[in-house]
Amino acid sequence: MKKILLICAVALTAAQTLSAQKLYSFLDVGEPVNQYPAATWLKGNGITAFDQDKTYLIELWATWCKPCIKSMPHMSALAAKFKDKITFISQGVWESDTAKVRQFIADNPAFFANNLVAFDGEKDKSPFDRHWLKPSGTFGIPRTFLIRNNKIVWITNPFDLTEEHLQLLVEGKLTVDQAKAIVQKNKS
Repeated sequence: MKKILLICAVALTAAQTLSAQKLYSFLDVGEPVNQYPAATWLKGNGITAFDQDKTYLIELWATWCKPCIKSMPHMSALAAKFKDKITFISQGVWESDTAKVRQFIADNPAFFANNLVAFDGEKDKSPFDRHWLKPSGTFGIPRTFLIRNNKIVWITNPFDLTEEHLQLLVEGKLTVDQAKAIVQKNKS
């Protein structure tokens, strides 16, 4: 009997460990998100969990990513406009040199003025890559996640994101169909 209880305890511990290691097996629009993967917070007080009553925008970038850098002034302007309504998180991904990332942030303070800034290291080794990027099918950056009421509302390219999108997000009215229609309207 003691042997069976010991085996059950070991199995339960192993199952809990495996489930703790994988925050999300699949991430797409409409999926609930509660926890933020472990990250090194380089600016602001970081988060470990999403607040049900807050709206979030997570911008993925890297110092070597030219399109990411090109999108930063646009994202910074959106962060300034919506700073009291949306929590903006600039999430550095897919690089290992923390000093380089810190220097980039120091050299470009305007890009991060209204954002929390997180960094988590190399591709395939970082919690953000394993628990968010791979489950969401994200294989390129820049990329932006919009979250409201602990659900992913839209995953997009930051160049497609507008004030109109964010206003609808804040109001709780943004849908993927509306978001795509706004993008199409702006391309016309």
